[in-house]
Order: sequence, then structure tokens, then C-alpha cells
Amino acid sequence: MTKENQATPEELIKSFREQQKKVGEELQQLEIELAKRKELFVKLQGAIEGITILAPETAETEETTEVPDASVEEVTEDLS
Repeated sequence: MTKENQATPEELIKSFREQQKKVGEELQQLEIELAKRKELFVKLQGAIEGITILAPETAETEETTEVPDASVEEVTEDLS
């Protein structure tokens, strides 16, 4: 590589800061999406539990697909 093709330290720092800013923004968006998904998970779990309480015989017959009960923390750990 010739000296002309090499980036200066200032150019590298500028590029890295731009990349860092972009990744930071992406992380914020992912955190927002994760929070929304956690909220949906909790709502669905609550709905399942509510239906099970109100109509236990229906809930038992509808459990043809095994979906393990899990807390939001367990789901988050599994996704990490």
C-alpha cells in the first residue's frame, strides 16, 4: 500500500466516530424493539393465564402445541 492510499489518523478517527454513532443509533432502535417485544410477551402470557383461569377445560384441550411457560427474563436470556 502506498502512502497516498493510507488514511491519516484524523480520517480514521472521523470514520470510526461516524461508525460508532451509527451503531449507537441502531442499538437504541433495537432496545426500543426489544422493550416492545417484552411487553407483547407479557401481555400474551397474561392472556393465556386469564383464559386458563376462565376456561380451564378449553385451555387444556387447546394445548396441542407445547409452548413452555417462561418469564420475560428467561426469554431475554435465551435471546442473548
